[in-house]
Amino acid sequence: MRYLLFTFLIVFLFGSCAEKDALSQYRPEIEAPHEVEIIPEDETLVLSDLVDGYELIEPKGIILSSLLQIEAYDFLWIVQATSIDKDVLHLLDAEGNFIKTLLKNGQGPNETTGLLTWKVIDDILYMLVWEDRLLRYSLKEGKYLESIPLPAMGISFTDFAVLGHGKYAFYHSRPNPEGGDYKLYVYDSNKGEMEQAWIPLYAKADDYFSIGQTNVLYQREGKCYFYETFQRGIYEVGEDDLKGYISFKDNEYTMPDGELFSDYPSVMEFIDHCKQSSYIWVHRSIHESRRFILSKFMYKDGLFHWNVIDKNRWTSRSYTKIKDDVLLDAEMPLLEYMYQIGVQQDVRYFRLPYDLLQKVMEQKEANGELDAYARKHPDVMELYKTMNEDSNDLIVVFHEKQ
Repeated sequence: MRYLLFTFLIVFLFGSCAEKDALSQYRPEIEAPHEVEIIPEDETLVLSDLVDGYELIEPKGIILSSLLQIEAYDFLWIVQATSIDKDVLHLLDAEGNFIKTLLKNGQGPNETTGLLTWKVIDDILYMLVWEDRLLRYSLKEGKYLESIPLPAMGISFTDFAVLGHGKYAFYHSRPNPEGGDYKLYVYDSNKGEMEQAWIPLYAKADDYFSIGQTNVLYQREGKCYFYETFQRGIYEVGEDDLKGYISFKDNEYTMPDGELFSDYPSVMEFIDHCKQSSYIWVHRSIHESRRFILSKFMYKDGLFHWNVIDKNRWTSRSYTKIKDDVLLDAEMPLLEYMYQIGVQQDVRYFRLPYDLLQKVMEQKEANGELDAYARKHPDVMELYKTMNEDSNDLIVVFHEKQ
């Protein structure tokens, strides 16, 4: 009897270890030169600790909704937002005046029924569209250069990065029922071949593993980086290798592999489980600048956090509220604050909608603070007086501290 019990325990322990090792391939441990710990904290971020100045850009000459991303190029603005004609990518001048649409809605050449993501590398605008194509547009010459068909693999890519020498990194999150897929691929467009594949997909879980993904692959200073919800850190992606850049230390707030890769009946049931757990979930939207890395995550039932990594000290702090002492002179939960729509070097871009600005101004008027605010921020007041619920969102350009 003792021998049978001992044999059972050995089989059970080895089976558990084997299962743990099998699951770890879908979310590998990361060895990296930097390590930080992500901890949910109910703290208030003072904005002046992060930035020390701002500019306001009002898009004019076109009605835009769903402003999602912006990037500066040669004293111009490239803006992803939806026009009345459902066109999705536009060019504005330095003052925000509409110049032209770069990507139109449609089914013709150099048109799309949906834009997935875009990047600017040197003078070339790359656009990944729903039609499984990668469009290349010369910003310098003002014309389309080519349309690159993506390889027919029975999968659709949702993000990409330009690696150089005709090579691209592609990401996808929906596995084939037959299995055998990976999250990241390196494609050589010169050869028409996939050369690398990293991090296998877990067929039972990846429908909910990738919820809330934005900015999965991003590029800065000639390098490419990858982060996906629930991964154990940020990777640096090369033409031939995938290596650790920042490791997130496992702690009591890290969802275990066995719980993450359980067989949940639906995405909503997984979300309900996350809300009832004591783990961080939907950690996403990495925006890295010269000094800071900002991201977002949820904790328990609806506790929305910003996480700030300071690369000068390699420290990590998280926040649920913000004291904006730079632009709005107001304090509020971060869930109600402006939405970040881009980052370049030491500049961060945010979207300021009229309803948020109106709420802040009405609160100041009720508290007798509006006149003092108007004297301090005449630029904001001048724009506010001309705005209404049909106005375009303002673009806020924050200059980050170094």
